[in-house]
Amino acid sequence: MDQNQFAVYEHVSVPVFVVAPDDNLTPHYLWVNDAWSRATGIAADTAIGRTETQLFPDRTDQRALDHHRAALTTGRGSRFDLPAPWPGTGGVVRTTLQAVSDTEGRITHAVGTCETIPSADSGPVSDAEALSEAEHFIAIAAHDLRTPLRNIRTLIALLKDDLSELDDSKGGLIDVLDEVAAGSGQMISDILAYTEALASPRETETTDLRAFMTALRETLDPQHMVQFDCPDLSVICDAPALRITLRNLVDNVIKHNLRKNLSVALQVSGSGTSDIRISVVDNGKGFTAPERLFVQNTGIANEGGYGLMAVQRLLHLRGGRITAANAPGGTGGVVTFWLPGQIADQPPLLQDPGSVLRLPRTATR
Repeated sequence: MDQNQFAVYEHVSVPVFVVAPDDNLTPHYLWVNDAWSRATGIAADTAIGRTETQLFPDRTDQRALDHHRAALTTGRGSRFDLPAPWPGTGGVVRTTLQAVSDTEGRITHAVGTCETIPSADSGPVSDAEALSEAEHFIAIAAHDLRTPLRNIRTLIALLKDDLSELDDSKGGLIDVLDEVAAGSGQMISDILAYTEALASPRETETTDLRAFMTALRETLDPQHMVQFDCPDLSVICDAPALRITLRNLVDNVIKHNLRKNLSVALQVSGSGTSDIRISVVDNGKGFTAPERLFVQNTGIANEGGYGLMAVQRLLHLRGGRITAANAPGGTGGVVTFWLPGQIADQPPLLQDPGSVLRLPRTATR
C-alpha cells in the first residue's frame, strides 16, 4: 500500500495513525503522523509493523486491539476511551477509528485519531477537546478524497494507451484530469484550513480592518480585479478567529464568483463592550440554500466547503456565531458573524457604519 496517500495527515494537529491487517488478519500499525509520535514518544519507524499490544505491553487488557480488529473486519467506525498507555500522561485517551475500503468494497485499513482528556466524562466543550472535531473531519475528507483520486487513476490509465496521438478526445481527457486534480488540491487546502482554525490560539488584540483587508487583498486578489469596501475602523477581539474567518469568507466569495465587476464590502457595527457584528456582502451569484449553509452536524460538506465548516466551529468555540442569506434584490450573498469584542475608540454604538474607505480595482477581467 502506498503510504504517500497518508501524507496529508501530517498537517493535522492531533495524533493520527493507520492500522491494517497482516496475513493473519491481526491489525498492525501501517503509518503514524508526527503528532502521534510526539504524544506517545514512539518513533514512526518503531511503530510501523507492530500491533497495539506490542507497542504498549503495559496495558493489562486487549480492548484497543479488539477495537482495531473490529473496525477492519466489520467496516464500522468506533469511538472509545481507555487509560493512557504511555508513561507520564494522566487521564484517558479517546480514540476514534474509521475504516476505509478500496474500489471493490474491501476494507484495506482504518484511520484513527486520539487525544488525551482529563476523564472519560466529556463534560463541556473545551479548546483541547474541540480538537477532536478534526477526527470527524478526517473521516469525512478521507471518504470524499477517494472519489476524485480514483478518477485521476482511471483517466491516467486511459491516457496511457496512446500518449503519442493526442486527438481532440484525448486532449479533452487531459482537461478533465486537470479539473479533477485541481478539485483534489482544493480539498487538501480545506483540510489545512480546518485544522488551522481548530488549533488557532486565543489572542485578544486590536485589529486595523483596513490594513488587514488591504493585505488580504494582495494575497487573494493580487491583480486587483475585485473592488473591496471596508470601514476605516479597528476592532478589539479574538484576532486569530477574526483573521481566519475573514480570510475564509472573502476567499469563498472570490472562488465561487468568477464574474466581472465583483465587489466585496465589510459592514461593521458594535454594541458597547459586548459583541462586534461583521457582514461580508458581495454582488455575486448568492447561495442556493443559505439556510443550510451553516446547519450544525450535517456530516457533509455543503456548498461552502470544509473551510466554512471550520469557520462555523471556530466561532462557536470563541463564543460567536454566523449566519448566511442572499442579498436583498436577489444579487449576491451576505454572511454575518458575531464575536465577543468592541470597536476601538468608538462610542457604545457605531454612529456611521456606512463610512468606508474604498479599495478600487486596478485591472479588469
